[in-house]
Amino acid sequence: MRKRWLAVSLAVITALGSLTACSKSDDTTVETTAESTASGDKDVVESSTSSAESVEVEFLSQKREDVDLFDEILADFMEKNPGIQISQTTTTGSVSFSSRVASNDVPELGHVYASTAYRTMAEEGLFLDLNGQDFLDRIPKEYIDLFTLEDGSVFAVPVNVNAFGLYVNMDIYEEQGLELPKTYDELIANCEKLKAAGITPFAFQFKDAGALRQCFERYMSGVVDHDFLKICEEVGLEGKSFGDYSSMVEGLEKFIALLDYADTDPLGMDTNDLADSFANGKCAMVMNGNWGASQYLGLNPDLNMKVILFPSVTGIDSTTVGTPDMCLAVSAAASAEQQEACLAFIRYFLEPETIEWFAKEDKVPSIVEGVVYRNEELKDISDAIENGQFTKSPTLGWANGYQSTIQGELQSLIVDRDVKAFIETWDQFTKDVYAQQ
Repeated sequence: MRKRWLAVSLAVITALGSLTACSKSDDTTVETTAESTASGDKDVVESSTSSAESVEVEFLSQKREDVDLFDEILADFMEKNPGIQISQTTTTGSVSFSSRVASNDVPELGHVYASTAYRTMAEEGLFLDLNGQDFLDRIPKEYIDLFTLEDGSVFAVPVNVNAFGLYVNMDIYEEQGLELPKTYDELIANCEKLKAAGITPFAFQFKDAGALRQCFERYMSGVVDHDFLKICEEVGLEGKSFGDYSSMVEGLEKFIALLDYADTDPLGMDTNDLADSFANGKCAMVMNGNWGASQYLGLNPDLNMKVILFPSVTGIDSTTVGTPDMCLAVSAAASAEQQEACLAFIRYFLEPETIEWFAKEDKVPSIVEGVVYRNEELKDISDAIENGQFTKSPTLGWANGYQSTIQGELQSLIVDRDVKAFIETWDQFTKDVYAQQ
C-alpha cells in the first residue's frame, strides 16, 4: 500500500502545489514546540495516556499565519495533559505535506484539505479512519461527506471553512458617501466616483499566480455561475467550449474590466504589497479570502474595514465560495498511543472554549456546532455561510493538475486582456488535463 502511494506521489505533489494560498508563501519549514507547564488543578482531557507516560506527537500545520496561535493552544493542551508532548511544524513552499509523505515521514497529526490529492492519500491508507468518533457529531454532515471515502471511512475532521469576499475600507466609503454595492453595476458606479475623487478603487495581488487563480475561481463560482465546476467538466469531458456559456463570457469580460480601476500593474503586486496598500488606505477595495483580515488588521489595528459578499455579476444570488480550511487527520502509521494522543487533542480542540478561542483569533468562519463567530469585520460572510449562501470551491472537484495549469494561463489573460483568445486556450488545456484522468 505504501509502495503504491510512492508510485503516484510525484503527481500528487504537483496537485498540492497550490493548496497553501491562504498561508504566507516562502520556501522554509519552521518547527516550534509549545512548552508544557505545570498542570495545577486544571481538568485533564480524557485520554488512555497516563501522566506517567510520555507520548510525543508531531503536528504538521499548513497555516503559517497561525503558528503563534497554535503554540498557545498546544501549550494549554499539554498543561492539561502532562503525558503528551506535541511539537508543531509548519510547511510551505518546497517542503510540503506531500514531500513528507513521499519520503515516508507522515506526521502523527496533520493539517489536510478536502482535495483530490489528499483523498488519494486516504485511499492509499495513510490516515486513520475517524468514523464513529464522537467529535464528528459536532460537524455538519455535508462537510464530513467531503472527507468520506466510498467504504464509509472518514479521513479527516474539518472545523472551519475559508471564504471569499469584497473587502471595503469603510472610512473611504463613508467620506465619499457611498453605499455598499449589491450588483456589479453598483460596484462600477462606486469605482467611477472614487476615481473622480482621486481615490484608487482597487488593488490586485496577481503577481502571485496562486492568489490570482483563487480569486478567479471564487469569483466565477460565487457571482457568475454556481455551476462553474460542472461547466469545466463539460468542457473537459464533453467537447463543449466555455464560449458556449454566456455567463462565462460575461464573467470574463467583467473580471477584466475591474483591472482598469487599479493604478498599479495587477501582476506587479504580491500578497504583501496588496496588504500594505489596503491596510494603509491606498485603495478602497480588494478581493480576497477571509485570511486577509488578520494580515490587514495586523498591519493597521485601526483599519475600519468590512467584508461583504462580492456583488452579483450575472444576476444570480451572490454566495461566498470556499473550502474546509483547518482539517485534522491522524496518521495510520502512528503507534496506538500516539493515535490516542491525537484523538485526545482533537476532542480538546473541539471543546467550546478552545474552538471559540481559535475562531476568534483565526478569523475563519467556524462550522463547529454551537460556535459563536465573534469577528465583526467578517460577520456578513459568516452569516452568509450560516444562511446557505455558500458555494464549494471548484478546486474540490477539478481534475488533478488543473489548478496549477489554469493559474499559469490566467496571468496571460491579465497581460493580454483578450477574452476570445483566452477562451480558445482555456478550452484546449481543459480538454488536455481532463483527458489525462
